[in-house]
Amino acid sequence: MSIRIPKPFDRRTRAKKVKSDLGIDDTFISGRARLLHKDGTFNVTRKGKKSFNLYKFLMQMSWTKFFLLLFLAYISINSFFGLLYSIEGAEGIYGMEPGSWAEEFIQSFFLSVQTFTTVGYGKLNPESMWANVISVANAFIGLMSFALATGLFFAKWSSPTHEILFSNRILVSKHEGKKALMVRFINGMDNHIVDLKARITMTWVTTIGTKFRRKFALLDLELDHIYMFPLNWTLVHIIDENSPLNARDLKQLEDNNTEFLLVIKGYDVTYGKAIHIARSYNCEDLVYGASYVPMYETTDDETIINLDQIDDIEKIQLKD
Repeated sequence: MSIRIPKPFDRRTRAKKVKSDLGIDDTFISGRARLLHKDGTFNVTRKGKKSFNLYKFLMQMSWTKFFLLLFLAYISINSFFGLLYSIEGAEGIYGMEPGSWAEEFIQSFFLSVQTFTTVGYGKLNPESMWANVISVANAFIGLMSFALATGLFFAKWSSPTHEILFSNRILVSKHEGKKALMVRFINGMDNHIVDLKARITMTWVTTIGTKFRRKFALLDLELDHIYMFPLNWTLVHIIDENSPLNARDLKQLEDNNTEFLLVIKGYDVTYGKAIHIARSYNCEDLVYGASYVPMYETTDDETIINLDQIDDIEKIQLKD
């Protein structure tokens, strides 16, 4: 019986795996744009034939735009049916006062609203065959519209959202006497998040002839997994001889279009749902020689966290 001896750990194997995990090609012809936007969304524009998902579009829409769209749809549908009713006019609608086309359209619009919402006050009633056919379609569209709007409203309302606040600055600071890359974040809500894991991937661009090649390296973190998340968490990567940041200053990082991709995964106990958050930092967000100001203070009874201090930093002296 043979025994398989595992191969020793190799950073090159790890780097290759990182490239595969990110799903990003390492060769491209031109351009030095960042891979991710600051909010973690991909900096990718799809052109050509692509599908449109109306449900996804509405679910990702802000509440303001959502209600505005519902209101515009409500007005437009009732205006359309009001126009159809007005064609019949007073001859086809019982109780309609004869007048100009505009006056009859206004009355027809309110008839459509009453039919659409199933209110039906009774003053105006469809009398002709054509007006009754319109009212049947009007009522059907109204019932379907309210059902869809209610379903979308509940789906948006019940969909859990996270409020992980990230510092807008990523720092090169000191940690236990050693130079280190640091970034911190905190849960901005009172929901209970557990089993939190973090990883930072550093990516930079090199040139080979007329082509660009993007390099990737997974940064070793002092702590990449915590079981509870009650306070802020500062990720620390020690910049030693094995770090891809070793012997690189800010100018070199800028020339290489360096970007740091932060990925957070955890489980939200309050909503019973896994969370996945991404964030991107480039050299514009990188501050050399600074440290984060503590965000919390303790008393005899409790710990107080000041969320407004997530970006507060102070200058320090770095010694190579």
